[in-house]
Amino acid sequence: MKFGCIVLATTLAEGSAARRLRNTRRLREDTFIFDTVADGSAQASTANTSDKVGTSCSTDNRRVKFMDDENDQDYMDITTTKWHSGGYRMDCVDKGSHTGWQCWATCSPFPNPNFMEWNFLTFEAKVSGMFDSICKPTISLKKRWPSYSSNVLALEGEYVDGGSLSDTVWTRVVIPIASLSTAEWPNVNGVKDIYFRNCGTAYSVNPHYQIRGLLLTDDPPTISAGEVTNEPTPQPTGHPTTANPTKSPSSPPTVSPTEPYWPIWNEAGDSNTLEDPSYTCFEQKERLGITVEDNVFQDYFTIRPDPWVSGGIKFGCQRKDANWVCDRSCFPFDGSAPDWSEKLYLTFLAKVEGESPGCTPAITLTGSWPRLSSNKIFLEDSYVDAGSLVTSEFRRVAIPLDDMRTNEWNLNNL
Repeated sequence: MKFGCIVLATTLAEGSAARRLRNTRRLREDTFIFDTVADGSAQASTANTSDKVGTSCSTDNRRVKFMDDENDQDYMDITTTKWHSGGYRMDCVDKGSHTGWQCWATCSPFPNPNFMEWNFLTFEAKVSGMFDSICKPTISLKKRWPSYSSNVLALEGEYVDGGSLSDTVWTRVVIPIASLSTAEWPNVNGVKDIYFRNCGTAYSVNPHYQIRGLLLTDDPPTISAGEVTNEPTPQPTGHPTTANPTKSPSSPPTVSPTEPYWPIWNEAGDSNTLEDPSYTCFEQKERLGITVEDNVFQDYFTIRPDPWVSGGIKFGCQRKDANWVCDRSCFPFDGSAPDWSEKLYLTFLAKVEGESPGCTPAITLTGSWPRLSSNKIFLEDSYVDAGSLVTSEFRRVAIPLDDMRTNEWNLNNL
């Protein structure tokens, strides 16, 4: 995504045979994924020296912290937002031609385990937030390749001791691995990530999880789903809150998805690759002196294009290791290239400084391969609130993506 003539914008060592033997030795044995704070960092898996030892084993080190509790058991602290979930990553972090294709450093328990070698995933949890019938604490898994996802399970009912989680008391969770499997991913193998999920952009308050003792086992602790009433009560325990039913809905039904937003850049932390903050997600950052303002109201970035070069935001994978696995990723921060072929609008807030005859603030999109470009959209008239961008205030820009599509490109593989 490139901006021209615009200053401010915001929006949006073991070989494969040895590894198989190691996995076989662990088969059916209780295996901790995360037990102590040391499990939060990649450990050497051979006698070879790896500079990746100590790499965070979180899915997002901005959201996930590994806490050393001196008085109790260590735990993961996961702060989700309306745009971000968080969790634990089980992957080899140092493998390639320089290691002879051996894994020299890995997160616990070993790279990409097959969860079906055990019957249950269990852990203790606390969670805080504002929950309803839609927004609930949930968990899911993600496969390394192909990028499959498991069933999303709500952490309640039969999976939780007492039927629900508390924000003050550690509560046992026991999940049958079979409950996570899907028709697309029936054997739940090659697991890369465990995600404790957010509730989406419709909610201003999203779950805050604390997780400890993540364990794969065949012999989980016994839990009870909570008190069960064997027979219904003969009459209501209290008076109905409404004497008569309403004749119409209290609010109009929604006519679009409840999570219609896909954030691209929302805060200063989105300016760098997820894996290494020293890698920028801005195009021409050094040449154009692109800066980010961490603002109490809304973070924003500043771009000052020169006569020859525009600036903007990079998407997708920015670097691959010797094994052609992405190890530096910008939005959507999972190594993939965004696909906007079915998206409807691009929207953001912007203001602009400087005037030059014949130069109107504009925006374009570029495909990663083949190298295709979108239609150029001038940021004025129907695309901008009040018809034009100004210096004194941020104004809303809303661009129908149909206006950016061309006959050659439907905006996939950005």
